[in-house]
Amino acid sequence: MRRTSTVKTRGRTRRTLAVLAVTAALVAGLVACADTPSSAENIVRQFTASMNSRNAASAANLTDNPAAARPVIEQMLTDLPAKDIDYSIEQVATTGGRSGNVSLEAKWDFGDGRTWRYTTDGQLTQLSIGWRIVWSPGLMVPNLGVGQSVHLNRTDAAAPTVLDAAGKPYMQEQKVHEVRLDPAKVRDPAETSRRLAAALAPVAPLVTETSLTAKLADAQGKPVDVVALRDGDYAVLKGTLDAIPGVAVAEEPQLVLVNRLATSPVTSAIAERWQASRDATAGWEITINDPDGTRHRVAGEQGPPPPDLATSVDPHVQIAARNGVVGVAQPAAMVAFRPSTGQLVAVAQNNQAQQEKGIVALDQADEPGVIFQAFLDAAGVDPGDKDAVAKAARQLGIGVDVPVPGLDVSTGSAGDDGVTATTYGMAVAASTISVGALPHPVLFAGDAGDPQGDPPALPGELRDKYRAMMRESVQTGALSSLKRHEGLDALTGQVVSTKPNPPSWLIGIKGDLAFAVYVASTDGASNAVIVADQFLRWLERPPSE
Repeated sequence: MRRTSTVKTRGRTRRTLAVLAVTAALVAGLVACADTPSSAENIVRQFTASMNSRNAASAANLTDNPAAARPVIEQMLTDLPAKDIDYSIEQVATTGGRSGNVSLEAKWDFGDGRTWRYTTDGQLTQLSIGWRIVWSPGLMVPNLGVGQSVHLNRTDAAAPTVLDAAGKPYMQEQKVHEVRLDPAKVRDPAETSRRLAAALAPVAPLVTETSLTAKLADAQGKPVDVVALRDGDYAVLKGTLDAIPGVAVAEEPQLVLVNRLATSPVTSAIAERWQASRDATAGWEITINDPDGTRHRVAGEQGPPPPDLATSVDPHVQIAARNGVVGVAQPAAMVAFRPSTGQLVAVAQNNQAQQEKGIVALDQADEPGVIFQAFLDAAGVDPGDKDAVAKAARQLGIGVDVPVPGLDVSTGSAGDDGVTATTYGMAVAASTISVGALPHPVLFAGDAGDPQGDPPALPGELRDKYRAMMRESVQTGALSSLKRHEGLDALTGQVVSTKPNPPSWLIGIKGDLAFAVYVASTDGASNAVIVADQFLRWLERPPSE
């Protein structure tokens, strides 16, 4: 007489149905027998435990075809990076013969609310070594076929646009051509580096033979990312690039400047904030992939489109600042604020400064030189009084923590070891003189930084003295060559040093714009003046030029 034994778990009543003469005592005995797991159920329980512990080999060995099962299970465990896996028995049913059926419930928890649940069915068979689960890819995921694979993929809604201070597009995601070097295919690293640098020089001057050779040496056989080219540039260079051994080009989406002339050292920080916004709103999907890469979506959720990212960058001012710093051969940097709002509207540095570590404009400090000495004289501060000197610096924001959310910045230092300032710090000083208070800097709209440490306020009478001194310098003093720029108040001066050609500074205020210029090595203060003059000339042009 045939008997069917069915075992259900997860809160379901276990029962044993038997086609036998029914008496109360016999029924009780049958139920007791059903509570003892069958050999088939033991195998299934071991299988679920192996899956939950991510042991592909153990799970595969509980099937009737371990060689076929193991690579499929391993692929799933690799490409479905779950924080937690929970396989459980939905039902195990065996007949009096050598076969049976099994239903499993699977739950994959990928974190952040991403959970994939499903039920899958399979068969059981009794071999000479005992019960085994009949292998089929569909045992793991419904409708999974031979040769197919399962993947967790990220999904993104339409990419947000980075907006400038006027609310116009500043950066957007576009398809670019990523140029790479494959060390395995480069026969002569020096020759390849020379040819590639020469080809890219018109559009990527920072890619040099030296930098490419160094990257290849450090690559450890891995492909080297060189530069991303827009369609127009790639169309011109394609033939040349194709002829260089080891060069490969792939088309990829990337966040790029709408106007490449408005490039700035802060664009990397903007890209990080943009990417964080995309990550926070990303969706997900589970796909079954065919061998040719065709995807079949089986689960997932599309995230909402992230909002556009508003920044304080003013492309017109940024382009003017960039054109200013490229006018000299020495490392040069510039930072500009909108004093009335605290908006950081421009940060620029030339290629020579780009070779330095960090962002010269934001974190490289030097002595503030003659300009700061002029402020001390106007304030009647004894240069030998360290406390008074430090206080005078902090009144201007130098040596104060004046953060810009999303950027690593420093204003410099003010203490027993003297006073140093960064270009950013000198721009903070110019902004403070402009409005009489330290700025609350903004790079991303709605996210302003607050000065830390309760710095001393700049007295109104000192502010007036400093501003008058700057005005006089332009009208009748050392900066009379800049008098053509109407409304400009500025000071310039070198760092006091016994070394030849010491660095020089210039700070300026023009309307609702406060800026600072730093040139690392100069012949007199003229190079800082050249940068400022070029900046102001470009600023006075219509934005469309």
